[in-house]
Amino acid sequence: MTNKVTAAVEFYFKGETYRPTLTLDLDNIMQQYGAVPALYPLLAEKNNIDSYAYEYEVMISEQIRFNEPTGLAKQFFINDIFDHQAYAQ
Repeated sequence: MTNKVTAAVEFYFKGETYRPTLTLDLDNIMQQYGAVPALYPLLAEKNNIDSYAYEYEVMISEQIRFNEPTGLAKQFFINDIFDHQAYAQ
């Protein structure tokens, strides 16, 4: 079974609700980066939100929530929070 978790953030901008999500394949991320990288830029890129746009500024003011953990990620998942630092160790 692969180690995955879904990251999501919800925010409101100009009367619209935004819910960008990103499924993280933790095995690939650990191989590529050695740790879980900053997630806001990845969420923005995956969901076509320009990092220089006001939408991005509003998005980063909200907390990222996690769900759907699989594999070892389940051990580091408590109440919508994924302890990625402990997972990396």
